[in-house]
Amino acid sequence: MTDHSIILEPGFIGKLSSTELTREINNDENYLAWKSGKLVFRETELEDVIDDLNRTFSTHIIHGDTKISDLKFTGTFYNQPLDSVVQVLGTVFNLEIEKRKNQIYLSVTGDR
Repeated sequence: MTDHSIILEPGFIGKLSSTELTREINNDENYLAWKSGKLVFRETELEDVIDDLNRTFSTHIIHGDTKISDLKFTGTFYNQPLDSVVQVLGTVFNLEIEKRKNQIYLSVTGDR
């Protein structure tokens, strides 16, 4: 096995594939949200918002509706607990929020 290394500077991330290690500019503004407490979304598809929330809060938010994936959200949260963020999304998009065990389920309510 060959030893491969790269030097990462601020603003870069390393990516490992099965054959190589590469350095790329990190364009994900929420990459360190778990540490900074700041989440920023600009016309972000709700599917990606959910992915960021799952990664940031180590949670499991689930939706089973393709309509939810197509919605776009713009907003910023500073040190907000997960419940508050999910409540805002529920209000903005008229979503039903159901908590079961360690999971949060989102579904569309009413007509759009």
